[in-house]
Amino acid sequence: MRPLCECDVKEVVKFSIKCPSDGGSCYAAGIVYLPDDHIVVVDYNNNKIKLFTTSGKCLDEMKVPGKPFDMCCVDDDTVAAAIVNSEIHIIKVNHAKLTLSSKIKLSNGAHPRGITYSNEAFTVSTPTDVYRVSKNGVPNTIVSPPSRCLHLACDPRTGHIYGSQSTSVAGDVAVYRLSDGKLTSISKVGLLKDAFGVDVDRDGNVYVCGWASNNVVQMSGDGTNARELLTSSDGVDRPIAISVCGNKFVVTNQSSQNRSEVRVFELY
Repeated sequence: MRPLCECDVKEVVKFSIKCPSDGGSCYAAGIVYLPDDHIVVVDYNNNKIKLFTTSGKCLDEMKVPGKPFDMCCVDDDTVAAAIVNSEIHIIKVNHAKLTLSSKIKLSNGAHPRGITYSNEAFTVSTPTDVYRVSKNGVPNTIVSPPSRCLHLACDPRTGHIYGSQSTSVAGDVAVYRLSDGKLTSISKVGLLKDAFGVDVDRDGNVYVCGWASNNVVQMSGDGTNARELLTSSDGVDRPIAISVCGNKFVVTNQSSQNRSEVRVFELY
C-alpha cells in the first residue's frame, strides 16, 4: 500500500444526519469513524449523539442534557463526548445501539470542548485551558494555549496530543503538539485559518479542518510536510469535524448549505 501521505483522495458517499425528531438545524461539531464502519456524530444544535452506517442509515440517536461538542474514540466500540455542561459522556456502541456507559463530571465546573483519550485518561480543552481528567473527574491543568482550542486528537503510537486553534491572525499557531506538558507549534496560520477538527492516521499524519480557509490539510506529525487534501473547489465549506479510520475519513461542515451532511472520503 502507498503511504497515506502520497495517496489521492476521492469521495465515497455523503449523507444527511437530519432526523425527523430534530427540533432545529443540525450542527455536527464532532464525529468518530469506528472500525466496524459505523459513524457516530455529535449534533450540537439538537443536543444529540447519532449513530449511522457508512451508507447513511440512521441506526440510533441519544438525547444528552447539554450541548455536545467534540468526540473521541475510547476503543473499537466505545466513544466519549465532551458535553459543554462540564461533563464527559462515555457511550457504548453495540448492536446498532448507543448506550450511556458512564458520566464524568469535571469537578472544577470547566466546560469542555475538545476531547481525546490516551493512557486510561481523557485530555480535554476549554476556551482557555487544556486539562488531563481522571475517571473521578478531577482535572489537572496541563497548559493554557494562547488561542481557543476546540478540538484535540492523540497519536496512540507516540502519545503526542494535537490541538487546533481557532485563530486567523498571521503568525499565530494554528496547530500545536503537546508532549510532556510542553507545546510545540507545528503549523502557523497561513495554509490553515481558524483550525477546528483534528485527527491522526495510522502513519502518524495529522489531518486538520481549516474553517476559515475552507480546506482540509494533511501534515506530518512534526508539521514539516503539509498538503491540502480538500479545498472549496471540492465542496468544503466551513469544515468543522474530521475522523480518520484506516484509509478513509469523514468530514462535516458548518455552512448553511451543507451543515447536515457527512461526507466520506477514501485515500487510494
